[in-house]
Amino acid sequence: MVERTDLKEEDARSDRLPRLRLMRVWIWKIYRSRFGADLREQYDAELSRLREAGLIEIDHELLRLTTRGALLSNEVFAALA
Repeated sequence: MVERTDLKEEDARSDRLPRLRLMRVWIWKIYRSRFGADLREQYDAELSRLREAGLIEIDHELLRLTTRGALLSNEVFAALA
């Protein structure tokens, strides 16, 4: 038996940040299926700023911390919290 729980936005935020810190990658499709939202739409301005600062890389499948982004990961997490 599988139990499914819908996460509220606050729960989604608290869950996604540690995952990015550990994996340094978010896959858009998995994020959407898990949280029912598109991170790119929710945080468009923040993601653009982080990409322009060289902290993240974004393509059609995933978001990834750059080497610089991993070193400054607290700034990335603060922008997406």
